Amino acid sequence: YSKLDKSNKELVLKQLYHKDFADGTVLQKVFGDAVEYVEKQGNKSDNSDSGKSWSGGGGGSYSIASPKNNEINTDEFRFNDCPETHWAYSYIKKLCNKNILSGYGDGSFLPEKNVSREEFVKMIVDMFELYGDFSTTQFVDVDDKAWYSDYVLAASENGIIKGISAYEFGIGKNIKRKDMAVVIYRVLESKGTEFKDSSIEFVDVCDDYAKEAIEKLTSIGIMKGVSETAFAPDRSATRAEAAMLMYNVLTYIDNN
Repeated sequence: YSKLDKSNKELVLKQLYHKDFADGTVLQKVFGDAVEYVEKQGNKSDNSDSGKSWSGGGGGSYSIASPKNNEINTDEFRFNDCPETHWAYSYIKKLCNKNILSGYGDGSFLPEKNVSREEFVKMIVDMFELYGDFSTTQFVDVDDKAWYSDYVLAASENGIIKGISAYEFGIGKNIKRKDMAVVIYRVLESKGTEFKDSSIEFVDVCDDYAKEAIEKLTSIGIMKGVSETAFAPDRSATRAEAAMLMYNVLTYIDNN
């Protein structure tokens, strides 16, 4: 770490921001993995081997890499509100062991808690290691000094997610199932994923911006409806549901 330049030291530290670690051993493991990754990259603007890169209209760029493969000791997975009998236990465990998700300082995970738009963006950025270099945002509700600022900028400036209006991102608002579908669809599309034609028709999915994303993701089994005929596109997603979705994405990529 001491041999890295300032920009790469900042990149390493960003991997540790706003994450809760079970103990010093886990922190040391994550820190070591971050240093190793940055050293291999050479510098944060050289992403030729890590994925597909874009230049955004805001003057920055980022790379969508393959999902993280590093895992920590699975024996360290412990949440007081997520027993092995919980329906999303295996999904949450997998994502936490990859340092894509984390719990809270009191030992809880809060699987039924709704996910905000900025929280979901952070999950995606951490999962695909999206790195950006942006200085400004058009969203008036994004505080440049807030923990979510870099995550929102990296995703929004390059079209992974849009605001709820031209000048408002929707900080603090719950993310809807249809918006999760749109974000995942755009990421997978950028990686060259081949989708199938969907034979499923949901009675509650109208011809809006999310229709294609929902159809494409259900066609390859990454998302499902809440019943055979309903998708519940406007329903807020929980942390457990977000974990299941990202687990499905990881599984699909690993198998394809």
